[in-house]
Order: sequence, then C-alpha cells, then structure tokens
Amino acid sequence: MPLQSLIAQIGGQFSLWAGGSLISLLQLVIYLSRHFYHRCHRAVRHQRRKSLAAAAARRASTRRSSSIPRSSKVLNGNSLTHHLIRIEPDSLEKVPV
Repeated sequence: MPLQSLIAQIGGQFSLWAGGSLISLLQLVIYLSRHFYHRCHRAVRHQRRKSLAAAAARRASTRRSSSIPRSSKVLNGNSLTHHLIRIEPDSLEKVPV
C-alpha cells in the first residue's frame, strides 16, 4: 500500500470517527436539554395546579360559609326595603336523595 493511500485511509477513518462523535455529542446535548426542559416545565405546571386548587378550595370555603338567603325583606322604618344578595349556584349544598 503506497503512503498516499495509507494517509487517505487514515484521514477518511478519522473524519468518519470525528463526524460520528460530533453527531453523538449533539444528540446527547439535545436529549439532556429536552429532559431538563420537560422536568422544569412539569414542576412549574405542578406548582400552578397546586396553587389553583388551593385558590379554588379557599373560594369554595368562603362560598359555603355564607348562608344568607337569596333575597330578604327588611323593615326599615315604615318602608319595606328589598335587598338582593347574589349567591353562586356552586355554593348551594346538594341534599342526598
């Protein structure tokens, strides 16, 4: 085998090895970046769901604590004043059948 052919073979093998290593390295970087992105995104999503659930529980507890009727008539002096109070439908307790 002539020297020129040997150098060409070594250069070709080195290029193939270096190119494969570069592609593998890039794939590893892409995999790790996706892994950390999904992990952080999952943590943020979990925290957001947790805070929304806590806020919904607070709203539900304040709704249940108000047992004021929908409308009440109050005698104010000689006149009858009509007060309307808004109650959300979610706050009404369901009676088991």
